Amino acid sequence: MEQRRHQRTAMTNLSFDAFDGVGFFRGDIADVSHLGICMTDFPRKLKCEARLINVIISGGGERFKMQVIPKWTRDKGYGKTLGAEILSPPLGWAEFIMSLEPKNEADVWDIIHL
Repeated sequence: MEQRRHQRTAMTNLSFDAFDGVGFFRGDIADVSHLGICMTDFPRKLKCEARLINVIISGGGERFKMQVIPKWTRDKGYGKTLGAEILSPPLGWAEFIMSLEPKNEADVWDIIHL
């Protein structure tokens, strides 16, 4: 059972650049919410002992700088997927997420069948 407070929206066009205090990483965003994010393509050897990761999310002509707290990791293929809580979302983040959420049933159908 998922313990989410906010609806997650699947993403296909957002990427991230992250710094955990030791190394830089680049990957894609799998899904987002107002206070959470799922990032893919982290190196499998990442130990994720960092309590705080600095992230820049890019896509749709926007860039958002934020700090996230890792909550879980999962090995996936050659990489690792990481779920994190967003600390103090930047101005405009909620509006940006709302603009990406499906508006009607046809939009939901398109997302499911990507």
